[in-house]
Amino acid sequence: MKKLFSISLLLIFLTAASFLGIANGGGFDNGGSFDNGSSFANGGFAMESRVWETAADTVAKKREVYLTFDDGPCRLTQEVLCIIRRYGVKATFFVVGNMVEKHPDIIKEIYEGGHTIGLHCYNHDYKMIYKDAASLSTDIISCRNAVEKILPNYQAKYYRFPGGSFGLPAEYLDAVAALGLEYKDWNAVNGDTEKNNHTTSAAVQCAIDSAAGRNRVIILMHDNKSLTAASLPQIIEYFIANGYVFKSF
Repeated sequence: MKKLFSISLLLIFLTAASFLGIANGGGFDNGGSFDNGSSFANGGFAMESRVWETAADTVAKKREVYLTFDDGPCRLTQEVLCIIRRYGVKATFFVVGNMVEKHPDIIKEIYEGGHTIGLHCYNHDYKMIYKDAASLSTDIISCRNAVEKILPNYQAKYYRFPGGSFGLPAEYLDAVAALGLEYKDWNAVNGDTEKNNHTTSAAVQCAIDSAAGRNRVIILMHDNKSLTAASLPQIIEYFIANGYVFKSF
């Protein structure tokens, strides 16, 4: 009886530990892992310093890097475009709808440069976007309409969740798929939104450190941050020196 009682207690403990691990964002079903930050279910949004990693990122045969920029377009986007044009590389820009409306000339410049335009959101209001899955869909459609008003022949194929998809309930992922879009996260950052990351050298090192060990790198940056423009040449040169091929989605 004592032995049976002990086994029962052990099973209860293991079940409780497993539940707590999941409730706190400790697991995913799709083979990935994430670092730091609170789960969506607990009322927290993913911090953009968090990186997503899958087995494919570390074992990919070819070294590939995707430069991705969120939250534009804006006047600083033109500086970013000038830099990547100088190095002859392509990038992906996940745009904000109301910024597209303010800077139609720049969204055209992104398109004419042969870069990929993805959807990000309409106004980056987390509470409104993530109120429910229907609100998310409405926000995405507003963003898409803003792009198509300027570029009527362009059909966006990709989407990036504000804050990333990490920990989002399935209905949010389904809402994106229902709109015919594929969402893209990231597995490296330059830390341009971090309060303690103010220098070009720190941003470059952050990009290098977060990309370490990955053959397929998707790096998150923001083209509305001057730190991104300042650090971008050195980041590009690092990946060139290490044999990476630059790609866009």
